[in-house]
Amino acid sequence: MFENVFETVNSGLAQALYEDWVEDPASVPEEWRELFDNGLMGIGEVAEVAEDTQPQAPAPAAPPASSAPSPEPIEGPALRLLQNMEASLSIPTATSFRDVDVGRLWQNRAALNRE
Repeated sequence: MFENVFETVNSGLAQALYEDWVEDPASVPEEWRELFDNGLMGIGEVAEVAEDTQPQAPAPAAPPASSAPSPEPIEGPALRLLQNMEASLSIPTATSFRDVDVGRLWQNRAALNRE
């Protein structure tokens, strides 16, 4: 998620889910409910949090650097694969864009999950 879900490409979906949550919190998926319950707009720093929420535990520390494997040179088939992948970056690819209503995709997904 982005820092502010209401300023993303899918802001329409986020707004619709928020409006559903205001009317009936149980009508939105668990992840969205937690997001709205905490007063957050997305993952990241938050200026204000409701007084009844508890502070989050700090993230676990990274493993010590000595446990990381030492880098090895790429050889054999892996090297050829890497060379082919880098060469493929120079080949133009066809791209197209479609405007898809995310709310409709969400409804279809929900319908399929109910079956």
